[in-house]
Amino acid sequence: MLIDVIKEFSCLDSIWEEYIQFLEIKSFTETSHCLRDMYMNIISILTYIDLECTDEKNSLFSDVDIVPEIVGIIEKDIKYLENMQMVQDKNDMIDEMFPWDELSDDDFPVAVTEILFDAINIRKQIDALGITISIFLVYQDDKTPISEKRFAKEMLKIYRQLLYFGKIEKIFFQTGKLKREGVERDCNDCTTRFQIIFSLHNKDKYILRVDMPHKGQPHIHINLGESVHSESVSKIVAAAFPFSDNSITFRQISFLKDDMLKLFYRQGSMYWFRTGFKKKVEKLDKNETERNILDKLFDDRCHYHELWKGEDLQEETVLSFLDKQRDYLRIMNLSSFNELYFVKSDQEIIEALGKLRWVDNFVDIVYEVLNKDKDFSDMSIIGIRKALWKIFDVAKEHKIMWQGRNFTEDSFMQEDLLTICRWIMEI
Repeated sequence: MLIDVIKEFSCLDSIWEEYIQFLEIKSFTETSHCLRDMYMNIISILTYIDLECTDEKNSLFSDVDIVPEIVGIIEKDIKYLENMQMVQDKNDMIDEMFPWDELSDDDFPVAVTEILFDAINIRKQIDALGITISIFLVYQDDKTPISEKRFAKEMLKIYRQLLYFGKIEKIFFQTGKLKREGVERDCNDCTTRFQIIFSLHNKDKYILRVDMPHKGQPHIHINLGESVHSESVSKIVAAAFPFSDNSITFRQISFLKDDMLKLFYRQGSMYWFRTGFKKKVEKLDKNETERNILDKLFDDRCHYHELWKGEDLQEETVLSFLDKQRDYLRIMNLSSFNELYFVKSDQEIIEALGKLRWVDNFVDIVYEVLNKDKDFSDMSIIGIRKALWKIFDVAKEHKIMWQGRNFTEDSFMQEDLLTICRWIMEI
């Protein structure tokens, strides 16, 4: 039955492609059907996983709600597309009655462009589902040892807490062999075996890393990082893990009151430390004692998991689990999946984060133009392409945005929306 889950998941990509193609030709009925098919595939996968993993005493997901945020986004867009189809049907009827005053069939409601960006986010959130499925596949494999199944359960809890309300931007697996033992390792050993770049709804971006023991850290551990820019140099620094809205931590910082959202971002039931947290604390109008409490809270939550210090977790267990998970992700063909072979520098991660931030900035520009300019109340398909061209054109001096491509506005305008969407996701 494992292959059935993989096939069901693999269908999501082809359905997503059809969705973009129908959106381009303004066939809103078919686009909503595609979204419904995606929705049904996702629900059937989740239902199957739940049935397979649940027994009277235990469940892989016993304390984890695995329904991803993608479900809500799809439901919202289905309703919107159905409404747009009703408007289009009404316009078509008016055109038949008054053919001399025909409404343009080339015009889209401006919200179609927003749905297009939604579609890109949906595709990235499908990858979050793929990560969960890959854990399930390893967990259900009869050849997987009990120790790896326990590790799978722990990792699922972490993924659910960190990833399920955001979107996965990039996934990196380190495939080279570790050369030295434990605490003898340094930066030349590539102890970071697995990395995920992910975004929250507010577009703050983080890097989740699974690390093997090395100098200064004798245990298998998870780090959360962010990229900061200082004095013309970008580097990855530690970020703090989020906390629950019913935790002691939440009560400890009650003195923040209305300033809470200046430092933290609430997503679901979790509060996230905003990127650049300590700089934001410095600017806050609070006394020294309160600022020290906030700085200490951040420092204490920078190293969330030593996997697992008190449970004698073996390195071989984690490496074997990650190898199995990587093999399933290869088969599932996730759009954000990458493999590295002993890349010792963080530069590739830093460049990826830089490109993603550029895209966010230009998407904001596009939204601002669409929402403020009355000329964009309705858009032709050419207008949508021109809006998307802004993302690339404004960034033409930023070489890593273009991925080595060489095109002009004229050649860009000839490309179909599916190709352009994939280009944006590759950035």
